[in-house]
Amino acid sequence: MSAATEAAHIAFSDAMSDPHNLISMHEHSRIGKGRRHRETTLNRAAVVLCVAAWQAYVGDTVKAILDDLAISAGQPGHAEYQVLKGLVSGSLGRFNTPNAYNSRGLLNSVGFDPRSSWSFTLSGPNRVYGAASVEKELDEWLAVRHAIAHGSDLPHKPVLTGWTKAGATIRKRDTERCIDFFEHVVGTTAAAAYSPFP
Repeated sequence: MSAATEAAHIAFSDAMSDPHNLISMHEHSRIGKGRRHRETTLNRAAVVLCVAAWQAYVGDTVKAILDDLAISAGQPGHAEYQVLKGLVSGSLGRFNTPNAYNSRGLLNSVGFDPRSSWSFTLSGPNRVYGAASVEKELDEWLAVRHAIAHGSDLPHKPVLTGWTKAGATIRKRDTERCIDFFEHVVGTTAAAAYSPFP
């Protein structure tokens, strides 16, 4: 893996310390019985941070690959590289919704499609993922993040297991699943980037 694509993976891991810290705060804030509104806020924040870390990872990886593809001035292909760099830079500037389609599209713009690497199993309970299920869950977390960011009611998505009279809510186990999911998606994506961009 190139130093730059590895740096993108390391930056993602560093960013994920915040959601992990929120889970730790959640575990240490449990006092008394009843619904825990403060913990729900921590869960919501952790989901937003996970999606933000994913978005940054995709952007950083695209920049790293683009740098790896650079062709020096005066060398054959330099003009074409400059066109590619301009197009990719524009796409990076518009990369506001890191759902599966947009994320893959941006990564594909530099010749990298991680979809075939999206295969893993998460425990507790065991969930086996392939490319289609990764894309589906990624889009579900994006829908949850979107609702949180815009102050809307949470959507009824399978990634959320909490329900109240007011509608869907995010439980601690949902947040832990979110963290685990994004760490695995990034791990498999980073590993797949090793072969074409060493």
